[in-house]
Amino acid sequence: MKKSQVLIPQPMGANPSGSSRFPVYNAKTDSAAAIHEMICKPVNAILIIGQLKIGAADTGNHRIKRINKNPWTRPSHMPDIIGTDHIYITVSNLERSEAFYDIVMQVLDFRKHHFELQGEKHIQYSNRHFGYVLRPSRAKEAHNPYAPGLHHLCLRVEDEHEVSAAAKLLRAQNIAVSEPQNYPEYAPDYVASFFTDPDGVQLEITNYRQERRQRHDNWDHMTP
Repeated sequence: MKKSQVLIPQPMGANPSGSSRFPVYNAKTDSAAAIHEMICKPVNAILIIGQLKIGAADTGNHRIKRINKNPWTRPSHMPDIIGTDHIYITVSNLERSEAFYDIVMQVLDFRKHHFELQGEKHIQYSNRHFGYVLRPSRAKEAHNPYAPGLHHLCLRVEDEHEVSAAAKLLRAQNIAVSEPQNYPEYAPDYVASFFTDPDGVQLEITNYRQERRQRHDNWDHMTP
């Protein structure tokens, strides 16, 4: 069996021809959707990648795990993204953006340090969750939120009271920020405030609303 091939058991009672009772799906040539559909069917599937076998009986030195028969449960072999590590923003004037983000990130309780890559100064603001890095741009085009690329960046705080507190502190430091308000067209409890950095990157502060909490707490039991 070659690497990166997926074996899918046929239904009970099938009598396929050939030496194997499993049709083979190649992860390099078959669509991800097709493979995902087959793996997530309520049967025991086997995934073979190198020396890893999932869903089979123990055979020699192979490391074995079983895929849950529940079609809505994430198979144990799938990677779980646990957060955003860092975000890089290119800026046209590093000193100007540094002065702006020094205020914003202090209000949001980020810490700051500098480093260089290939002789270029970088500034990183970080909290316990992720880093936000400024680096000098190498092009002169202005940021356009409706061109391919970043449209806006949304930062989340605990609740609507913290949205209001952040907006008040930013405004006190002469940052032009919108008045926090409810946006029921997005969600019944969606509260947000908006502002823009010196290069026109749109920033948002919003609350940790109920749908997001439920998604986080019940992810393993939710259907796609």
